[in-house]
Amino acid sequence: MKIIKFLLYIIIILIIGSVIYLSTLSGKYNVFRTRIIKAPVSEVYATIDNLKTWEKWGPWNDQDSTIVYKYNDKTTGVNATYSWTSTIDGPGSITTNSEMPNKEIKQTLTFENRGSSEIIWYFTEYEGGTELTWQMKGELPFFFRFMAGELSNSLGPMLEQGLDNIDSYVTKKKVD
Repeated sequence: MKIIKFLLYIIIILIIGSVIYLSTLSGKYNVFRTRIIKAPVSEVYATIDNLKTWEKWGPWNDQDSTIVYKYNDKTTGVNATYSWTSTIDGPGSITTNSEMPNKEIKQTLTFENRGSSEIIWYFTEYEGGTELTWQMKGELPFFFRFMAGELSNSLGPMLEQGLDNIDSYVTKKKVD
């Protein structure tokens, strides 16, 4: 009986210690990547603004062949949205919240049962092309705060691949 009480006390101490540790961590994350794309701002902006193009350049397509997309009637501009289902990551959606044409697009990325992130796209006219920045930021739920520091390692390469894919998509579109 004493062993059971002792183990129970140890478990309670570990739980309390974990909660105290998690409360000292920030769950906020802010990951972004930038790339120069050799195309006019208007072309790059139109590619990102049209949610139907995301299926063609999205880096997640290489990692998950089970994604099924569903488009709403509005796929460009404010309140444009699309959703998907996946056996790997589950269902989710993206909604465009605000735009400044050829300058910025703000969106919400939502994964069912896992919260949401803010996506911000910045477009800057650059000599010979467009400087495109893709940013994702948000805050993880309390019990997942310990993962915030690792998001840069997992999201960063995905954003880089996506920017590479956008560059290829826009460049190929110009040649066609």
